[in-house]
Amino acid sequence: YRSLQGLAGALIVPVSMPLVIEIFPVSKRGMVIGVWGAIAGLASASGPALGGIIGEYLNWQWIFYINIPIGVIALIIIPFVVKESFDPTADRRIDWAGMITMSIAMFSLVLGLIQANDYGWGSPYILTLFVVSMLFFTMFFFIEKKSKAPMLPVALFKNVYFCTTNISLVILGIGSMCGVFFTAFYLTQVKEFSQVKAGLVITAYPALLIVTSAITGLLSDKIGNRIFAFSGAILNCISIYLMFGLNADSTLTDIIWRLAFCGGAIGFAFPSIVNAMVKATPDDKIGMSSAVGNVSRTLGATLGVALLVTTVTHFVEKEVDQARVQASEIIVSDTVLTKDVKDTVIAKLTSAKFSKDSKLPSEEDILKIFEARRDEAVQKAPAIMKPAMKKVYEKQIDAMSLIYKSIKKIFFDHVANAFSITYKWSGIVLLIGLIFAFYCEPFKRRS
Repeated sequence: YRSLQGLAGALIVPVSMPLVIEIFPVSKRGMVIGVWGAIAGLASASGPALGGIIGEYLNWQWIFYINIPIGVIALIIIPFVVKESFDPTADRRIDWAGMITMSIAMFSLVLGLIQANDYGWGSPYILTLFVVSMLFFTMFFFIEKKSKAPMLPVALFKNVYFCTTNISLVILGIGSMCGVFFTAFYLTQVKEFSQVKAGLVITAYPALLIVTSAITGLLSDKIGNRIFAFSGAILNCISIYLMFGLNADSTLTDIIWRLAFCGGAIGFAFPSIVNAMVKATPDDKIGMSSAVGNVSRTLGATLGVALLVTTVTHFVEKEVDQARVQASEIIVSDTVLTKDVKDTVIAKLTSAKFSKDSKLPSEEDILKIFEARRDEAVQKAPAIMKPAMKKVYEKQIDAMSLIYKSIKKIFFDHVANAFSITYKWSGIVLLIGLIFAFYCEPFKRRS
């Protein structure tokens, strides 16, 4: 079912931009792409909020059901507002060889990126997927080069600006995942927000994105795309780097303004780069250009998720090891807890990994262990000893409750530090996007 949904999405998304461009004159193309980018950004960033609300108050099936009325409304409206658009030079024949090789190549690559963190980047399974992907990509380009009716005209890639804009879209896809996906992960794992609260906080991301996309769309045709693409790429790096300042004690305000900054940066860069890509493409190939751009952005998002999860997992493991040592020292140095209690708590903390399958034991879970032991000891003790035995255990439980708060803070501070380091390095790595954003379109010659 998800494959069919993906197939339908692949039919809809790439043609949305050329259909919208067809409705308006060329003089308003920048504005149209700006509005299109704002709506696309709003839709993608609103997903976590809507998904969190649905997941919290309804069952997960409603995540899919909610698309049905939207689809029905679209089916009713489209025939009245959308004009048909097609490439008059396109061949009627279907490039089956190109479709099959490209599908296998993309499927292998995306599957490898998605499962790399589960199997390990160096595992034979993941390496085989990447090798298969490279093999079929190579076959695809050879087929397209010789085909009389290619699915993707290789000649498009001879235009250096078409290449630089698509590479920029890959990098922007990675950057957008830093802002949305990774921050949502931080909110639920470090700040312990519910899905609904995390989703609502993430809506700060498109708040400024809508404004900057509109500004870029209005002005890019007048003063060029480079200034917005390059400025947006710089701001994207800065915004991700600023996330480095988030920690376990960060306030909601600290998080929201950083998210809004991230969205604003993407709003400057995305429409201008898409507009530059469209300008680098013949008018009759805009649909093809849109499809390639969509693949580039999606590939960047998938790659971003894979790299972010791998990086933060690595740093979390190192930070949690340090947290265990510090927590164990606090427990061992306590003068109230007995050796048996200390050993039990340390053993519980040793198993904490802060992964999807292992969490830090809650205070309630820890105390339940000793409450059960207290009840058992009191039950077995002679009647005259029961009050004293209960008092001994109550003292242990109270002491453990106080220590747990310190232990929890140590662990969450270290996990937050792992997220901060990942944000910092992400901001630095994204600097490579500045080169491609700067060369997104030809330089204007002075008369």
